[in-house]
Amino acid sequence: MASKRSSSTTLAFQRFMPAFEQLIDSAISKLYEGVLSEIADFVRGEWRRSSRPRGELATGVVRCANVDGFSLNQSLTKLLGIEPLCISIPPPPLYKIVDTINKNQEPKCVLLKQVECLPAPFLDSLISVLSDSVVYV
Repeated sequence: MASKRSSSTTLAFQRFMPAFEQLIDSAISKLYEGVLSEIADFVRGEWRRSSRPRGELATGVVRCANVDGFSLNQSLTKLLGIEPLCISIPPPPLYKIVDTINKNQEPKCVLLKQVECLPAPFLDSLISVLSDSVVYV
């Protein structure tokens, strides 16, 4: 009798779990899509500001953790139509970042991954270089 009840409980659990996991995945997808939409709207809004001096790079800070099955970089590439310039550990030399940003006049999106892990002197130098209009000759 106990094994029949245990078997019945196991079958019910096996039917319940996939539906429950699908519900969770769907809810997470909706949340993630909403956040991505807000990020993309912000970036597009900054791109539309034509009065912005060339030496000024629009900046937004997004704090997010890893989410299984989602890539912020790939999602933004799809939404914005350009691939963000990703900076992470180990950080590339500053001259490479500046060269990439100055390469053309196309809109740009810079994504700092795991910003809390980037060395403070690197971040200070990056901000200094990006806000110095002499770099953008």
